[in-house]
Amino acid sequence: MSSTAANLIRVNRTHKPEYPPNIRRILHSELELSGPTEYDLTQIELWRHRGQEGTNVIVGTAIYDHLELTNSLRYHFTLLDLITVKEKGATYFRTHFAGYVIFAWASTAEDHTLRKFTPYLCEQGDGIILDWIELVYSFPKNFIGIRHKILHGT
Repeated sequence: MSSTAANLIRVNRTHKPEYPPNIRRILHSELELSGPTEYDLTQIELWRHRGQEGTNVIVGTAIYDHLELTNSLRYHFTLLDLITVKEKGATYFRTHFAGYVIFAWASTAEDHTLRKFTPYLCEQGDGIILDWIELVYSFPKNFIGIRHKILHGT
């Protein structure tokens, strides 16, 4: 991926994003406004849990628990990053993330019954959708996290 103006992402991290009405609590609210305000797509990397390699799938809670245990949530996309990518449109998403469902693990949250959810972006028809998935479901290899290389140091 080459560095060009078309790859540039500018995220407004001055205001917390709006959450769905069923979301009661962001599990790591200190990460809501974290991350670079401007970055090139060459400065991110696709990330998946080892349990998602090959034809394996892993339950979302195991992925979240691993990221929390390794203190890695802080490197991952937030809901604000997903909102910004969505605003760039379906063509942009397909150009850079075709075939993937991308997750913002840093914005994992609980609903009023304490079930955990994380936001994601994916293609649907001619567009892309921003939605939330409960972590009890299986996550195949095309369900990926996005992390900032500049924060991770890779």
